[in-house]
Parts: sequence; structure tokens; C-alpha cells
Amino acid sequence: RQGLLMEMSRVFTENKIDVKSLNVRTSKQGKATILMTFDIHGKDELNRLTDKIRQVEGVLDIERTAG
Repeated sequence: RQGLLMEMSRVFTENKIDVKSLNVRTSKQGKATILMTFDIHGKDELNRLTDKIRQVEGVLDIERTAG
């Protein structure tokens, strides 16, 4: 949806987390896959961040792929 990336970026900005890389793809069905790389300081911070991102309207799932 329009504004999804902006709202997700706001979560990172408010939590003072630098995004190192970002890749966005949209399927023919209109679902966006957003791959992000960022530095985090511990599992607790990661859990807080993912909880906040899950609250963004339109976020369907979050998956950790590395680290």
C-alpha cells in the first residue's frame, strides 16, 4: 500500500536504527517484499523493533534471514 515504506522507515528513525540496505519487490498480486539490512544491539532491541513493525498497517509477516 502507498506509504508502507515511509511508516516502516519512521519506526527505524524513531528507534535510531540505521538501515544499511533496502530492496523492495512487488508481486503481480500487489504484495511487496521488503528486504532490509540494519545493525541491531541485541535480541531485546530486535524484539522491540519487530513488535513495532508488526503494528504497521499492511505488514503481513516478518522473517529474520541472517545473523
